[in-house]
Amino acid sequence: MSLAKMSVVVKEFFRALERRDSENLRACFAPQSTLVEDAQQYGNESIRGWCEGLLADERLECHPTYALHNGGVTTVVVLRTGTAPAQQLWRFEISKGKVSTLVITPEPLPPLPAPVLAYVNSTNASDLSALVATFSDDALVNDQFQEYLGKKAIAEWAARDIIGVRLTMYVVKVLQQHGNVVVTAHIDGHFDMSGLPEPLVLTFYFSALGDEIVQLIVLRNQAGF
Repeated sequence: MSLAKMSVVVKEFFRALERRDSENLRACFAPQSTLVEDAQQYGNESIRGWCEGLLADERLECHPTYALHNGGVTTVVVLRTGTAPAQQLWRFEISKGKVSTLVITPEPLPPLPAPVLAYVNSTNASDLSALVATFSDDALVNDQFQEYLGKKAIAEWAARDIIGVRLTMYVVKVLQQHGNVVVTAHIDGHFDMSGLPEPLVLTFYFSALGDEIVQLIVLRNQAGF
């Protein structure tokens, strides 16, 4: 399910997080609600404390990257940044237009080489400078048969086609072979999805040298490995 199709209250929840608005964040919860994180359960007034505590860390940002809907439960994949980036699953149950239950659990990314992990996290955090920094000066990107050579061209591509449309990646498969890394991801973002499959699946073929990506090929394949 595209992030654009999330329920109104879940969208408002993440807008309140982005604005660091603890009152509106708390208002997204039903009067009798439950929140569970790291096996600790919160209810009613203790949820207010959780909201305030979450926003007290000025470095913390929560970036929704993908959403899934199953049996009345909306699960949002979230990149939580701060001291150390971490991917989590936020499972929302909605009752009468409010969040009745929210369960937050870790969803670690598959093992990835450092520059590829940095690419995924900077994409999901919409951090252009960090994204461009993952590439070597003479790197080559081929995105759907369009080539971009060197950091200047790659920065223009990333600003337009990744950051500009708030593109996000939910990694579903990783293959490491002969020094190359193949990442299959479900893609979302602020772009026209008309006529595109759901989920939209792209495959990223990374070649790295040391701590830098030297080549990236992005394709929309008909079938994954």
